Amino acid sequence: MFDTAKVVGSISQKLGSAMTELTTRGNDLLLSWQNPHQRNEVWLSISRDAGESWSNPHLITSTGNLLSPALDNDGGIHCIYSDFSDQKFSVNYRSLNDNYSVEKKMYLAKPVVLNTFKEYLGAYQKLIVQSKELFAFWIDYPNNSTLRFTKWKQ
Repeated sequence: MFDTAKVVGSISQKLGSAMTELTTRGNDLLLSWQNPHQRNEVWLSISRDAGESWSNPHLITSTGNLLSPALDNDGGIHCIYSDFSDQKFSVNYRSLNDNYSVEKKMYLAKPVVLNTFKEYLGAYQKLIVQSKELFAFWIDYPNNSTLRFTKWKQ
C-alpha cells in the first residue's frame, strides 16, 4: 500500500504538460520535471530522507529541456541539459550543492546559433554517475547531429 502522497511542487503554467524523471541513491531522491519537446522551464527538487520531505523546487533554466540529473556516491547533484538561450543551442553540465548553488559548470556542446530550429523536435541525452566517474551522451546538432559520448573522473 502506498503512503499518503506528499506535494513536491507545482507544475508551472508555462510548461503546459510535464515529463518527470526520478533518480535515486540510498535515501536520496532527485526529481526533475520539464516539457521534453519544447524550450521551456526545467525544474529540480531533492529529498534526503527517502521522500519524507522535499526541497523547494529549483529552476535550472527557463529556456531548456532534456534535463538528465544524477547523484554521486556522496550525494552530490549533477545534471546535463539542453539550453536555447539567445537563440543559441548548447548542452550544459552543472554540479550543484544542496542549496542549488553551482559548484562546477561547463559546456559539453558550446553555444552556437541555430536558426533552423522553429520548434524543438526532441532527442535524448543522459548523465550517469558510477563510482567516481560521470558518463554522458548527447546529440551535437551543429555537427551533423552526431551522437557524442564522454566520461569525466571527479
